[in-house]
Amino acid sequence: MLTTISFALFLTACSTTRAPSVNFLEIRSDYNGASNLKDVNDTSSLFVPNRTKPKQVDIYIHPHETVHGDYFRGGYIRSIVQGGQWELTETQPPVTQMIKKENTRPPRNFDHVGSHR
Repeated sequence: MLTTISFALFLTACSTTRAPSVNFLEIRSDYNGASNLKDVNDTSSLFVPNRTKPKQVDIYIHPHETVHGDYFRGGYIRSIVQGGQWELTETQPPVTQMIKKENTRPPRNFDHVGSHR
């Protein structure tokens, strides 16, 4: 009994000491700075996510008589052969220009001669 318990404890201790694994999220996070991915936080360009349209085809089935003797008038079947995907499109940020602020004070009122407000 004692050997069974000690063997079970030995197996549980071995199961927690496994080889280091690499997670996909750890690769994408680039903690060690070894990634070759382009930095999407670069402010010189903007990355805009766009969804592509799925590729659709129209399949024409010609009029014919089925194996059961029924007449099929023919028609089209629309089918998706490739689904839509997300793409990051690189665009340049808009150029911001400094606009000189004009004087927003109301014009002076010279209704009375010799006095002004």
